[in-house]
Amino acid sequence: MEDSEMIELYWKRDDRAIAQTDAVYGTRLQRLSERILNNREDAQECVNDTYLNTWNRIPPERPNYFFAFLAKICRYVSLGKLDWNRAAKRNKEQSDDNRLIFVRRYFHMDSVSQVLFGCTKAAAATVVEAAERAECEEEMKEVYLDRPFVYMLIDCENNLPFFIGTMMDVSE
Repeated sequence: MEDSEMIELYWKRDDRAIAQTDAVYGTRLQRLSERILNNREDAQECVNDTYLNTWNRIPPERPNYFFAFLAKICRYVSLGKLDWNRAAKRNKEQSDDNRLIFVRRYFHMDSVSQVLFGCTKAAAATVVEAAERAECEEEMKEVYLDRPFVYMLIDCENNLPFFIGTMMDVSE
């Protein structure tokens, strides 16, 4: 089937358009995506997303070079998936040991009731004890929070927050 006929099927909103596109260009799109992702399942997902994006973009667009149009969409979707896969929180190689600094514990100069209800001076009075994971020695660091921030009190046993608050006015 010619490109112009496939584009016409998209314009008519005919379901056969996707099947014809897959029959003609599916293998090439799959290879393109696999070269970017190095993963067959993710590549197939990106090719399917390419067909969905093509369905949504035709009409109003009427591409002159249909495969170039498909390849551009496929490449964009595949690079987005690659970026998603490489994000630090989803990357299997990234672990707690690879972080440079972590907060071990903190102390508020205010009482717990003031921290839970109001937290007016917590921004200026928070001392954070931080340690480098790479070094064995701990060093004290003071952190001054001079802009609005969000904070959490976390139950260390369950790793769940039991209170989340905001500090909007740090001038007090």
